Amino acid sequence: MTHRETIQKRIEFEADPVRGSRFIGIADRAVSQSDAFTKLKEIRGEAPDATHHCWAWRISDHDTRCSDDGEPRGSAGPPILRQIESRGLVETLVVVRRRYGGVKLGVGGLVRAYGAAARAVIDAAEIIEIIKRTELCLIHDYESTRQVDSILRRWAHDQIDCSFGERVRRRILVEEDDATALIEAVRSSASDGIDIEPIE
Repeated sequence: MTHRETIQKRIEFEADPVRGSRFIGIADRAVSQSDAFTKLKEIRGEAPDATHHCWAWRISDHDTRCSDDGEPRGSAGPPILRQIESRGLVETLVVVRRRYGGVKLGVGGLVRAYGAAARAVIDAAEIIEIIKRTELCLIHDYESTRQVDSILRRWAHDQIDCSFGERVRRRILVEEDDATALIEAVRSSASDGIDIEPIE
């Protein structure tokens, strides 16, 4: 099975000040780029007077992005992203809000401060496991009900809808890695009165 982890719910954590500057880490789950942009906009709107809102997201292994938001190049966004990646998190957005304290930290100091703030908020967050699931539509004749029930008992699934018309129509959710095996089991069954297909 494919198991990945993410942030259960939004959390905010303020690290110790660094030479007067305050660094507030905010971590949340973001299931897509549009979701991440929406949450980033909300976070910025909560503190428009903050000096910087530096951030990074990792939606998947191949969908990552980060921003220094006006800090020296590479001093804020990449250290935040490294903390997300080091924990193997996906569907995750981390923002570090800085309130300038009057003392310049230099690039090295900023890298350490932003990385530490991101690490601290992730450490404080509740991490949950993501299990990818696929929705399937299973259609069968009434006389095939017992056979279908027998097949479905072999896989953990949730039935999200069942309608009764000329044939029985069930919509179910199964773990992504089990979907192919379930489809093959249905198609190889002796009955011609059972059909199953993924829902796009």
